[in-house]
Amino acid sequence: MNITNITALITIIGALTVVVNLLTEVVKKSTWNKIPTNILVVLLSVVLTLVAFFAYCQINAVAVLWYMVVAAVIVGLLVAYSAMFGFDKLKEALAQITVGDLPKSLTVQADADVDSIAATIAQKVQNAAVEGAVSNAESK
Repeated sequence: MNITNITALITIIGALTVVVNLLTEVVKKSTWNKIPTNILVVLLSVVLTLVAFFAYCQINAVAVLWYMVVAAVIVGLLVAYSAMFGFDKLKEALAQITVGDLPKSLTVQADADVDSIAATIAQKVQNAAVEGAVSNAESK
C-alpha cells in the first residue's frame, strides 16, 4: 500500500464520517429517538462503508474477496468510531492546546479569534523590541 492509497483511504473515511453524521441527524429526527444513537451510527457506518466499497469494486472492476469485505466492515467500524467520538475528542483536544512555553496570555483556545491572537502576538513582539532597544540604549 503506497502513500496515495493511504491518503485516499483517510479522505474516504473522513467523507463517510461526515455523511454518517448528517444521516444520523436526519434518521434520529424521523424515528423520534426510538433507536439508540450509537447503534444507529454503527449501522449507518457499516452499511454506507459497504455500499461505497462495493461501488468502488464495481466501477474499477475489482474482484471482491472475503477478506476485502471484512476489511470494509472494519473500516465501517472506524467510521462509526470517528462519527461518535471524533468531533467531541477533537474539540476537547483543541481546548487543551497551549503553545509551548509561551506566557499564559498567549495560550491558544479552540474558539479564540485569530485576529485577536495575531494582535496579541504583535503587541508582545513590539513590547519586547521596545524593551530591547531601551536596554541597549541604557547599556551604552
